[in-house]
Amino acid sequence: MQAATATSIASRWSPSALVPADFQDSESPPYELPAQAPLHLRILRTAREREQLAGLRKYAPMGVEDDLGAGLMPYEAMRDEVGVVTAMYRGSELVGTLRFVPSGLDLTAAERLAGGIGDAATKILGAGSWEIGRLIVAPDERSPEVLTQCLTLALEALMEEREVERFYAIATPVMARLWRRWGMRPVAPLRGASGREFLLVSGLMSAAAAALDVPVVLPQMLATPQPMRHERMALSA
Repeated sequence: MQAATATSIASRWSPSALVPADFQDSESPPYELPAQAPLHLRILRTAREREQLAGLRKYAPMGVEDDLGAGLMPYEAMRDEVGVVTAMYRGSELVGTLRFVPSGLDLTAAERLAGGIGDAATKILGAGSWEIGRLIVAPDERSPEVLTQCLTLALEALMEEREVERFYAIATPVMARLWRRWGMRPVAPLRGASGREFLLVSGLMSAAAAALDVPVVLPQMLATPQPMRHERMALSA
């Protein structure tokens, strides 16, 4: 008798009983994960604003520049001041950061490398050239797609703020492959005191903008700096 009852109950039960009737036999899954909120950007213009980056910046490969003999560690705050420091958020959560530093102030690694960078110096270290550095994404957000989104927002932000002709960065061979996707190419091989190999990569602003599908802002279109579109979105959120 008990076996018959158990069989009867089993025959009446099915997983669909756990799904609301409105969703049964639907072509789409009854439950879907919510889409992630889009990233938005702010420029951090003051030292106080940049304090929020301390948690992320602990993941920065700070030893690379020292390994190459650039000696820039004592000038971090100055580089923040003369550069453009961006922060990317998903909602109110800090997701990533990136800093641009202009050439001509002896505050970029390429300008200070003890061994020099050969012929590349005359091509990339002029007016309108910017070093891309401190590109850091929170560990739980890291992916090529999020890196690309962060760089896209930051590139658009910089072009709205300053005159830009070219970018350059120091990368590991692995990271250099990503820079290629973003319109930059190796221009000089580098070797640190530790024996580690790096690449100096560079690209025209127009090439990076095309690779990232960012509208180009020409110098003559720049006016007196105003709160940026990304910042206005963040402030009004």
